[in-house]
Amino acid sequence: MNINSIKEDKDLNLSDLLNVLLKKKIFILCITFIFSLSSVIYSLSLNNIYTSTVLLKPIDDSSNSSSNISSQFGGMASLAGISLGSPQNDIGEFVKHTVLSRKFLEHLLSFENVKQKLSATKSFDFPLQKIYYDEEIYNNDDDNWIAFAEPSYLKVFEDYYVREISVFDDKDSGFISISFSHISPIFAKDFLDLIINQINELTRINDLNKSQGSLDYLYEKYTAEKNADIRDAISELIKSQIKIQTFAYIQEEYLVEIIDPPFAPEVKSSPQRSIICILAAFFGFTLSISFVIIREYLFDKELS
Repeated sequence: MNINSIKEDKDLNLSDLLNVLLKKKIFILCITFIFSLSSVIYSLSLNNIYTSTVLLKPIDDSSNSSSNISSQFGGMASLAGISLGSPQNDIGEFVKHTVLSRKFLEHLLSFENVKQKLSATKSFDFPLQKIYYDEEIYNNDDDNWIAFAEPSYLKVFEDYYVREISVFDDKDSGFISISFSHISPIFAKDFLDLIINQINELTRINDLNKSQGSLDYLYEKYTAEKNADIRDAISELIKSQIKIQTFAYIQEEYLVEIIDPPFAPEVKSSPQRSIICILAAFFGFTLSISFVIIREYLFDKELS
């Protein structure tokens, strides 16, 4: 059976096609209804997802930053036989890659209740502002993981974290935007607060440790050095490291400052239930029409 023989017996024109579809309208409507009803049930079974965002700006610490000190005293450091390392200028890239790193998530998971809220949540009671966990993974009553069900930090990272977190570094404005989505709007906000706090705190601790190590070395070098010029250079380097430590101790927002703080959203960001229902109904309608046409113009002819 080929296309030409089909055309000879029954021309596929618009009038015939409409007649066929009208004859099968009950079937088409039933299939469309089934898909529509299924999509409604499915969409209602989905949890509401809430997205919180924060807008950040790198701290303007040009007078205290290690990168600025490297450029100012690089010559002196070379003279004294000291390496200050390469400057790190792009704070936005640093924040982005840090937030999206496995190591940073592993650190965040060390805080109380973070792991279960990321990986074991099942539903959220809005009136009570309470998260309920999947009982196959986490015991709500005992507040403990089910045996052998606790995920590793790598699984949390791959299955949950990277899907819900996004970081945008605007090169033109210098602003950094971080968004996080969760079924709990309260946790979405709290988790962003934790991220920002730890970005600042870990950077502060790292710079303090490096600065203290530099000071220990510089004091030793200064004591052993006899050349007056080199001693003056080392003295300036010591002052620069003390500036770094002073800034780290007094500046609360150390690496980034908050321009627009995280918030607990009142309106869900997903799922778009109306779109799900419309697409499902359209798919069911199209599928039923396609089935009627194929059956009428191909299968019936082959059987005849």
